[in-house]
Amino acid sequence: MPPRQPLPRTVPLFHNETLDSFLHRLAAANHLPADQLLPLLEIRRTKKTPANTLLEPLAAAAGVHQRALGLALPEFLDADVDATDKPGAIGRPRSALHTAIQRPACRRCTHAAGITMTVTCWTTHDRNVCLRHRLWIGNGIANADEQVDISRLPDTIRAQRHHRNLVARHGRRWVRNAYPDARKMYFAWLQQSADPFDLLDTERRIVTDGTGCRRSGNSPRSA
Repeated sequence: MPPRQPLPRTVPLFHNETLDSFLHRLAAANHLPADQLLPLLEIRRTKKTPANTLLEPLAAAAGVHQRALGLALPEFLDADVDATDKPGAIGRPRSALHTAIQRPACRRCTHAAGITMTVTCWTTHDRNVCLRHRLWIGNGIANADEQVDISRLPDTIRAQRHHRNLVARHGRRWVRNAYPDARKMYFAWLQQSADPFDLLDTERRIVTDGTGCRRSGNSPRSA
């Protein structure tokens, strides 16, 4: 058993980050290949290894409180059968469910947390816009630099708030089950109505450049 002391460099925690993303950041901060971090710490991890067995040694290696790490990463919350109804756990994405999605976190949120690397988080279908920074972080985004500033699309921002309110009022399961049909109806309406309010044309002008390609997420305005 190696001595339980922090690695030379630690990294800040990020809400709802995946375990693999956190391990990757911790390894990179210490100039290690990601697949060598746990063997170096003599922490055994296989596909059948319960996540909660990693909590204590990983918290020590990362130099963070065990409870803080357990609350930050949903894999640890899901491994604790008594934690899902406790404060701080209610309404969080459940990593063990097929409805949970892995997506890059809002790059402006990670930058504000002092993190320069991409952070992958567990999320749910209803979180498509970062309302704090007005970035599209949802469907279609595979990398953080693809996140588009939608400040000039107020209807999209209002729709995200409305969707969030529906989830709060009716529950995520009910809204998620209705979402595919609503999306199908919307696109069918656009095709039949030929986009009478120029919604798609307005969106294309704002989020794409003159060639029709998505605007770069690395522009000074969106950094």
